[in-house]
Amino acid sequence: MRRSAATPAPMCRRSRSMRNSRRWSCPTRPASSNTPWSCPSTDLIDPQCPGDRQRVRFCPMSLLARLSETVGDAFEAAGVDRSYGTVVVSKRPDLGQFQCTGALAAARSVGRNPREIAQTVINALTATEMFAAVSIAGPGFINLTLTDAAITAVTQAAVDDERCGCTLVERPVRYIVDFGGPTVAKAMHVGHLRSTIIGDSLQRLLRFLGH
Repeated sequence: MRRSAATPAPMCRRSRSMRNSRRWSCPTRPASSNTPWSCPSTDLIDPQCPGDRQRVRFCPMSLLARLSETVGDAFEAAGVDRSYGTVVVSKRPDLGQFQCTGALAAARSVGRNPREIAQTVINALTATEMFAAVSIAGPGFINLTLTDAAITAVTQAAVDDERCGCTLVERPVRYIVDFGGPTVAKAMHVGHLRSTIIGDSLQRLLRFLGH
């Protein structure tokens, strides 16, 4: 697969092919409005598209992004820059499903004890209903475990979504997929189908993402 010199594809074409996108549900929006989860959708407006196709509903929030936003709020409430609240999948699943190491970097930046920062963040996170367990490990690692209800809500939202939680890219790019194996020099056989199937699958995936 070769990519051209970053030539943007017209957004209008994306809107035509994704005309039902406004019906998509947010992949992280809970089934019940009583849960603290919310995922604000963003309106992407394409002035080149006519009429009601100008506005495309788009939800950029993945599970990790939503968790990072929540933990970032807690860091900000602790008087630290919210960028330290980045959440990743835990490398120690015995301690938690997700982890945040931002307290250590934040401590060097603001000159405070990392465990003190981590404890302040944890105090804010335990007030929410999405975490079954929040703990500190070592010098200030924050370990997070979601409740079954939160995991169920995220999973069910993805199942109910016609795109299974996959969002459109914000800036479509034109790709050139060069595939096909037949040659005039010899007879065509079943082996030539491999590159054809792979290439067709790639172009379908790229179109699905909005390119």
